[in-house]
Amino acid sequence: MLGAAVGRDLRRGTIVMRPHGDLLGVWLKSNVDYRWEANGGVDVEVPVHPHVSVVTGGNVRVVGVDGSRNRGTQTGSRVESGVRFEGTRGAIELFVAGERRIDAYPLEMSSLSWLSAGFRFVSR
Repeated sequence: MLGAAVGRDLRRGTIVMRPHGDLLGVWLKSNVDYRWEANGGVDVEVPVHPHVSVVTGGNVRVVGVDGSRNRGTQTGSRVESGVRFEGTRGAIELFVAGERRIDAYPLEMSSLSWLSAGFRFVSR
């Protein structure tokens, strides 16, 4: 895929918002019927203690298809919220999320929705 992406950090006091988006066109197809893809979302970080923040975010993904697989435009999304614990070299985030994923399996053209919870390490 080839396209353009935009994003920016917006600060209001100690709150950081990160809106982002991209628009992509298919350059070469490989087992997909995609023609284009548009993504947009926002991530928000609200400090509640010197090394602890509440984090939340969401995004939407829209994929235009060529009709070769008897389906129309596909839409997926993800929302998540959690807590970030900052360290000197990185952070750990504990989160819960809900997601509707487009083409959730590599060889099957179908969508799947689920809830998840977990942790991730984030480097600086």
